[in-house]
Amino acid sequence: MEHADSIVESDLLDLGGVTLDQLRAITDRERADNKQRLLRKLEQPDVNFGGEQS
Repeated sequence: MEHADSIVESDLLDLGGVTLDQLRAITDRERADNKQRLLRKLEQPDVNFGGEQS
């Protein structure tokens, strides 16, 4: 059986191994762009969270 994590796609950053200095180096504009991209994905009506559809 395939591990569940391996089949989930995400636009979220993988922060494993990222230092605080590296996080602090991300500009405000980059953070804002990433946040807006994530919010647009969450607002998509065709997102399937694995529940039953009515």
